[in-house]
Amino acid sequence: MEATMIDKLVEGFRKTANELEELQLQLALGKAEAKDKFEYLKKRLNLFLHDAEVKVNEAREFVEETKSKIDELRVQLALGKAETKEIFEAQRKKILAKIHDVESYIKSHPALSKVYDFLHAEFERIKLELEILAIDFKLAVTKPSDSIQKRRQEMDTIIRNLKEGLEKHKEAAEPSRQEHFRNEITLAYHHLKAAFN
Repeated sequence: MEATMIDKLVEGFRKTANELEELQLQLALGKAEAKDKFEYLKKRLNLFLHDAEVKVNEAREFVEETKSKIDELRVQLALGKAETKEIFEAQRKKILAKIHDVESYIKSHPALSKVYDFLHAEFERIKLELEILAIDFKLAVTKPSDSIQKRRQEMDTIIRNLKEGLEKHKEAAEPSRQEHFRNEITLAYHHLKAAFN
């Protein structure tokens, strides 16, 4: 049963990597506008926050403060359309700051660990997508030597390492396993980010 959960996690991570690669390719080929993708990302994150609030309600003692943090993030998501790179950069920084606030608050309260687990992977994905969009807005520099094949090999290595790391610690005690899971996901997303930059 445990292997099935790990397989699902790895498959979800692989799907995310493929979607990020597709986003970057669409932007590079001019088949997608960065500002439209940014608006889509903000809407998707807003819907995800609704699901997160449902999970927050389960941890009754921190409901109001957590919802307040999520609402602050929603305010940033509701800002107007980013038509210029300056507006995009300002919104991107504010969104990232609010994501950090939500993550920090939730992570600092052990009663919210299930909420953190739920949010963590999606927040990491959003951060990566914002980085890719920043590249298209010409706010970051891409590595000219990158090729699609090289990136796929890097993603496969990252995913294989993630799976091996999770398999190695599946028998550990529950708190240790949960912390290891979080660390593995964070590390995998950092490696994935490096593959896309």
